[in-house]
Amino acid sequence: MKPATLAQIKKELNMRSSDELLQLCLRLGRFKKENKELLTYLLFEAEDDFSLTDFADVNDFLVDSDEENDEYLTDFMAITYGFGVFLGNSRFSFSKFSNSGMSGWQSSSQGYLPEQVIAYAVASLSIQRNEKTNYSQFFNKSMKKYFDQSIAFLKEEKSKN
Repeated sequence: MKPATLAQIKKELNMRSSDELLQLCLRLGRFKKENKELLTYLLFEAEDDFSLTDFADVNDFLVDSDEENDEYLTDFMAITYGFGVFLGNSRFSFSKFSNSGMSGWQSSSQGYLPEQVIAYAVASLSIQRNEKTNYSQFFNKSMKKYFDQSIAFLKEEKSKN
């Protein structure tokens, strides 16, 4: 079964009654422990946290769009929930290989957002949340460069306002 796009799901949810929505949420909670944990977070803790909705313009673009942009939303969600360093460090890999008498270089990439966007999003969240962690120390060389540039830019912009 191919999952529906977020736009399709949103449209369908808008047509459901509040009773039907309640039943759907309860079914989700019973289906998987992670769903129950997410529902708990959204209902009882999310208001105290900085969330993806604070990226208003990005969120509006992604959530109301077609399935082609759902992958970007996945990356933004991972960053928002604290996996930005992992996502950034695994975004691009370049390595040497050798097998069957042949050798060379190979590259691979994970995720959908460019390194620069991941670094900017992590930096923006860090500043918005008033975090004291120096994420720069956890990034690989290229991500560290983008992160440090983003932090410097955001702090400069903040001081102007």
